[in-house]
Amino acid sequence: MSSLEEDIKKAKYLIENHKFYRNRDDIFDEIYPFTNENIKEMFDFFDFKDKNCLCVLGSSDQTFDMYLRGAKSVTAFDINPLTKYLFYLKRAALKADLTKEEYLSFFL
Repeated sequence: MSSLEEDIKKAKYLIENHKFYRNRDDIFDEIYPFTNENIKEMFDFFDFKDKNCLCVLGSSDQTFDMYLRGAKSVTAFDINPLTKYLFYLKRAALKADLTKEEYLSFFL
């Protein structure tokens, strides 16, 4: 089974069980669809303009916010290998130019 197929299997399990995924050496929590931090309050203290940034990928919200605040580049990492798919999905939704209501409806 390919890595992508295995990741899809893990993601399907997470979606159906809404709890934790645990399989041998892979131990991580569910995928968070939105950040659980107050990004606006936190990021107002930083100047991202033309900076190279590093952050945990998680919900991807911090990554996109850094770009919106003028970051030159953002390198994101996460122990959960499935978060990259949420990033790709959110990036595609943003590129599709959805309204705020359509975007929230899609992810909620």
